[in-house]
Parts: sequence; C-alpha cells; structure tokens
Amino acid sequence: QSNTTELFLVNVISKGDSLSFSTPVNITNHEGYDNQPVFSSDSKRILYISMPDTIQTDIFEYNISDSTRKQLTLTDESEYSPLFSPDNNHISFVRIDVDKGQRIYQTTLEFDEPIPVNHIIDSTAYYNWISDSTLAIAFLNNGMELMIYEMNEGQYVVIDKGIGRCILKIPGSSDLVYTKKADDKMSLMRYSAETGAAIAYCEGLGDVEDYFF
Repeated sequence: QSNTTELFLVNVISKGDSLSFSTPVNITNHEGYDNQPVFSSDSKRILYISMPDTIQTDIFEYNISDSTRKQLTLTDESEYSPLFSPDNNHISFVRIDVDKGQRIYQTTLEFDEPIPVNHIIDSTAYYNWISDSTLAIAFLNNGMELMIYEMNEGQYVVIDKGIGRCILKIPGSSDLVYTKKADDKMSLMRYSAETGAAIAYCEGLGDVEDYFF
C-alpha cells in the first residue's frame, strides 16, 4: 500500500435510472496517511484518520459546509476507526494503548475525555455498532474472530472465525454483513441479531474484502 493516501468528496446525482458524479474534491490534501472516513448522520461532518507526523494517527474532522478541517485528538497513542454511535450523541474509536492493547473508546461529540467501552477485549481489529449497547467486534485471535459484545451485561459471544475486515450494518435493520475467506474465495455472511445465527448472504468479488451499503 502507498504511504500517501488522500480522501476525495464526490457528489452522487441520481436522475431516473442514471447516476452522475461531480468532480472529486480532495478534502485532505496532506502528504501522508489519510483514511477511514465516516459521515455523520446529517451528512455535515466527516471523521477520518490522519497521520500528521510519522509517529501515530489521530482523528480529524472535515466540515462539509465550509470545507474546514479540525484535529480532534492529539495523543501519544494512535486512534483508528472512528464511528458515530447509533444515537448520534457519541463518537467511538479504537485506540492502541501504551500496553499495546487495542481497545474501543467512546466520547461525546465535543470529544471530552474518552472512556473505554470494552475492558475485556484488548485486541480489537475492527468493529461496528448494532445498537446503542451492542457491538460487533472483529478481534485478533489466531486470525480474526467475530464476536457480539453486550455492553450492559459485559458479555460477549463468538459468532464466527476467520472473518475479513469488513463489518457492515444493513440499513434499516439490526443485521450485519461481514466477509469470510475460505479456500481463496471471499464470501459475504449475514448475521441476524434477532436469531443469533449467521447464514450465507452472497458470493464475494474475487478476493475483494471491502464493501459498503
């Protein structure tokens, strides 16, 4: 992978059965690593990860209305994977702590002092919210395992093993879609939060791991 990555903003215009796209706008314009963008629910803000130096990554915000950027974290640790919580009142992220543990933290929209979401799991790779109190977490354990973590009970259940890095929540549903690789073939699986079961969703595209709704 390239050491220099940029984020571009593109307007998608739907008219009838056709789609058109505006000219891409570079919203980072920074010599270095910029990645993992996520929109706020009102589509006014974009959170993303940037490496302002060669030491660690921090969380930045891009304001779409006035095209301004703001650095939200300035820590000795690295932060990754920012997400807005389902209630849109909090922001979560993965931090690599001093002890090298990779834990999920949560803070307010104003970025007050963050608190750890999961004390038990210190090897989080990727995650996504199912509800205000339930997370799907890909954690490192001889590869990656998918687990469902209930914050209120402090309990977790392992759902699948050997998963990929993509964990998506299906819009308007509490179900998840995640990637799974076996015999050099990528598949997409669907997990039902209601039944607790995972079934085949569809075949993947070659070895592609990244999808979105």
